[in-house]
Amino acid sequence: MPGILVAKPKAGTGAWRDFQEDVLPPGSNGQLVVVDSTQASGFNLADAPVIPTVPSFSDAEVPTDSGDHQHFTLAHSPNPTASLILVLNGLVQNPGAGNDYTLSGAAITLAAALSVTFALLAWYRY
Repeated sequence: MPGILVAKPKAGTGAWRDFQEDVLPPGSNGQLVVVDSTQASGFNLADAPVIPTVPSFSDAEVPTDSGDHQHFTLAHSPNPTASLILVLNGLVQNPGAGNDYTLSGAAITLAAALSVTFALLAWYRY
């Protein structure tokens, strides 16, 4: 029967130079051989761990102005939303209703329209 050949110390010896062989049944793609003291062979097959996705970052992005100097769009939706740092003319803005701006997906709405001369920059994860 095809499978995975494993070696372990013979019972009572604890020495790898005196080992016994065992064969694990075939696993599926992506499985790993792991030490498992609950198995007679001392090994088992386990699914490989899922590697989390590494977030992307946007640094000093200039949001796109809709033309009214109050509604802007980011290139991506911040994730998490709390990662957004919005800076207007060098001052960090406070998020949320009743504060400096609100965020919905990638859309930013400022509490008030800006003058013609302004510098708006955004830093965030997505």
